Amino acid sequence: MDLSKLTAAVAEMEKEFNRLVQENTGLRDRLSDIQAAVAGAPFARLEARDDVKPKTPVVSPRVAKGKRGRKPALDANAAAEIKRARDKGVAIAKLAKHYKVSGPTIYAALKRAAANGSGAGKH
Repeated sequence: MDLSKLTAAVAEMEKEFNRLVQENTGLRDRLSDIQAAVAGAPFARLEARDDVKPKTPVVSPRVAKGKRGRKPALDANAAAEIKRARDKGVAIAKLAKHYKVSGPTIYAALKRAAANGSGAGKH
């Protein structure tokens, strides 16, 4: 490639570069205009409406009473019976089979029975 062709190619590249710079500047100006027009618009519409009220969370009766999570598989009476049976030496596995629950559920019932004032049981 001779020097004159190289010079012409560099001049053509310089023209294209300048055109792209101008196009980029124009796009930046348009973007700035759009951002200025949109800034705060969604919130302005909400503030203007009086009929929009914040939602109140739906609270279940259990949560309203301060209880959370799943209900126990065994009620307080069953927990007390399990506590008495356990104090007599009945095995956890036998109690679990009788009440059709797992061993950890029996332990949870024993823990609740102890917390309700039935005294500490042997686990």
